[in-house]
Amino acid sequence: MYIIDAIEDLYESAEINSPQEYVSEYLLRNLRIIPERSLSSLAEEIGVSKGYLSKYTSRLTMQGTYAAFQNALSQEIGYSSPDPASIMAEAHSFTSLNKHGYMPKEKQIREITDLIESCSFLWIIGDRSCRGIFTYLMRAFWKNNGRTKYVTGDRLIRSPEMISCISENDLVMIISVNDSPDEYILKNVPTLEIISLLKKQRCRILFIGEDHGPHRGITVCSLGDALGFYASVTALQRFVAALTESFMKRKHISVHEM
Repeated sequence: MYIIDAIEDLYESAEINSPQEYVSEYLLRNLRIIPERSLSSLAEEIGVSKGYLSKYTSRLTMQGTYAAFQNALSQEIGYSSPDPASIMAEAHSFTSLNKHGYMPKEKQIREITDLIESCSFLWIIGDRSCRGIFTYLMRAFWKNNGRTKYVTGDRLIRSPEMISCISENDLVMIISVNDSPDEYILKNVPTLEIISLLKKQRCRILFIGEDHGPHRGITVCSLGDALGFYASVTALQRFVAALTESFMKRKHISVHEM
């Protein structure tokens, strides 16, 4: 089982306001920092005991150790140790962009929410870290409205061949925090090739992430070239949070993951 899938399962099965829910929620929101944290420091950040976190992570790998959990997660999310200087530059760029209003604007959000609310079905394509963020946000919204579970669609797309299920009245939302147009987000097929397949279905496409060039016929919400990976994740969290309520306004909630 994939590590993120396992965390999501623990999140979904946790009792409301339990340590298991709190730890799962924190991990899903902060996947990229975990490889950089020792067991003690991560437990302190989350606010649980070192023993509890060790017991929690022991359920996620065959070896049952925190180090094995870190290594498995690092491989799953494609983590590599960041250069401290580049992180500082990215943080500065993000602060400057935010200060000067280069985050998604109200007009753009309205345009995108209109797309979401008017489509027959909403499909989600995203890398595994994005999926964790989306899972957290959807559940948080439902919990804040007195519910303990969120509704998902009954069709799971697990291969590019199944894109033929999508109709022209559907909306496909691609969430990406990768800075490469050749990233793989669905069964080892590059993003641009997935977009090409989707265009043949004549469906509407919403791309949230780094803009790798002209996407004719696609609504693009670019996080900007100056946003580094860590800043992009933060921006993505804020932006998807702003859109979550729009998902819930739909009479029939049909959120699909690819």
